[in-house]
Amino acid sequence: MSLLYAVEAWVLAILGWAWLTLRVLIPRRPLAEELCVYSTLLASTTTLVLCSVIRDRAEVLRAYLGHTLVLWTFLAYALFDCLPLYDTGSRYVPDAPVNGTGLCCPNQDVPGMNRALYFGGLGLFLVPGSVTLAFQTVQVLVAGAGYVSLRESVWPGNGWGYSLAALLSTAYFARYAGLLESPCPGGGFNTLFGLGVGHGLVFGFFAFALMTLILVDGLAFPPGFALGARFFGLIIVSMFCTAIAFASDGRGMLTLQVMLFLLKCWIPV
Repeated sequence: MSLLYAVEAWVLAILGWAWLTLRVLIPRRPLAEELCVYSTLLASTTTLVLCSVIRDRAEVLRAYLGHTLVLWTFLAYALFDCLPLYDTGSRYVPDAPVNGTGLCCPNQDVPGMNRALYFGGLGLFLVPGSVTLAFQTVQVLVAGAGYVSLRESVWPGNGWGYSLAALLSTAYFARYAGLLESPCPGGGFNTLFGLGVGHGLVFGFFAFALMTLILVDGLAFPPGFALGARFFGLIIVSMFCTAIAFASDGRGMLTLQVMLFLLKCWIPV
């Protein structure tokens, strides 16, 4: 029966790929949707192949469930964070162009800044984005049904908290490392040793550390070592949440959406 669910997930991924082919006819590149569709297509194909050759399929289906759940959560967050809702703290947004260069801060319009990153700046992003989210929702349901057919619980493990944090850390790394237009004011702070550290370097470290924790979480360790690894992971995720709050507050970026997303990263771990 679990092989049937793997086939269903693969067929749904093909349909999602067909939808994205139509979606990209709009001349705005939807990076968040491309991340979901292409990675789901790759993961569902890999899952189908493994379920065809491996007798004990529970861990394969658990991994696929965690993968689809992470993508669903991130896409829902991306859609939600492009809406002009509540933000916290003071906001640094100069009225005049920065340093006379004619360039304004991107965080002068935080929802617009997020739309530019996740959906190519498309004004009607909710319409195609909701269709992609619907495909991803069905993927989560199929993955959950496949796993629960072999196990009593649909809990995919704590690793999906690491994965969510890694995705957000990568987005912040792109902003503060100069790959995208950096928010104002510039990100950086001085350490206790007098060294200046940029936010881009900090979030690059977190992205690497979180991806390492994902790999470690999939390995089999003695109970004592596994507990220690989980505790260390909790410390890393807690530090990551603090860093996100520090880098977002005062720039209009510490929104309700970001705080809820950080909570979703922290609770599973």
